[in-house]
Amino acid sequence: MEIDGAIGGGSVLRVAVPLALATKNDIRVYNIRANRKKPGLRNQHILGLQLVSKLSGAELIGADVGSTEISLYVDKNKVETRPHLEISTAASISLILQIAINYSIASQSSLSFTFNGGGTYTNWSPNIDYCNIVQRSIFKKIGMDISIKIDKHGYFPKGGASGKIDINFIGINKFNLKKGNIQMLKVISTSANQLKTANVAERQLIGFEENYSGGIEKKIVYYDTSSPGSTISAFIIYDNGLSKGSSVNGERGLKAEVVGKKLTELVKMDIDSDAAVDRFMADQLLLALAMSRGSSYTIPGMSNHVSTNIEVIRLTTGITLKYREIKDIVELSH
Repeated sequence: MEIDGAIGGGSVLRVAVPLALATKNDIRVYNIRANRKKPGLRNQHILGLQLVSKLSGAELIGADVGSTEISLYVDKNKVETRPHLEISTAASISLILQIAINYSIASQSSLSFTFNGGGTYTNWSPNIDYCNIVQRSIFKKIGMDISIKIDKHGYFPKGGASGKIDINFIGINKFNLKKGNIQMLKVISTSANQLKTANVAERQLIGFEENYSGGIEKKIVYYDTSSPGSTISAFIIYDNGLSKGSSVNGERGLKAEVVGKKLTELVKMDIDSDAAVDRFMADQLLLALAMSRGSSYTIPGMSNHVSTNIEVIRLTTGITLKYREIKDIVELSH
């Protein structure tokens, strides 16, 4: 199987590779992230590829930082049932989890892996609280039970997280996801212990509460981490078992109260949207959709990740997923 990676970014790898390996096909991906400022593989892509190659027994060739081409050759005699990842950077654990979920769906099998290193709160990806609250609840609804055990958390730039993830594949149910009624809003403000004397987590929460008029369930947590850092996240819990989430990371020179205020703007967008899932889950459910004829769900709008993954699924499986605009949202269906 050959895929031109120029049609999208790292999401091409997170869909095409597990699909190929789960069906025991060798795969070559070229022009990887060709249209990005820094083309080629980054550490988090390599780690995800290493994980699924271990799970499938595939030989991985070309997986170096900056590489624009990789090949994987399946060898069922080299399968590792409980692989371990050693991570020297703050690579996003949530993005590694995404490729593991896709492999589980495509192979219709349960899996486990452990990791030492990486980031649980990083830029440009959902954080681990999102994975625990939003991602887990939605996948459980459609037929997968994900268990995330974090022994140590990690912020950018050193990472240093550790833990174990188990994915119990039960079987993809037919699903038709619609927005429910809001049951509660849960806000979690986290920070590294190095910032505790400055009350960073508390101040992030104050910044949120001063700019949000509704009631919330709130939690403040400080972690022993290798790097200082902070994040505040908000999760909309619906009465139908679905949820949405968003977060803002602290930045050097940015007041903690401003970080909290920024989050209120994202929360209001999610509350106002009639979509069943948020922008982060929009592309994560596509493979499950492809495996469940008659299913559907609604998203805030089409994105490059969604359109790219729809095309990758078509190229690798022959399945064409449908989409249509309904007022300000998009319905995806099979």
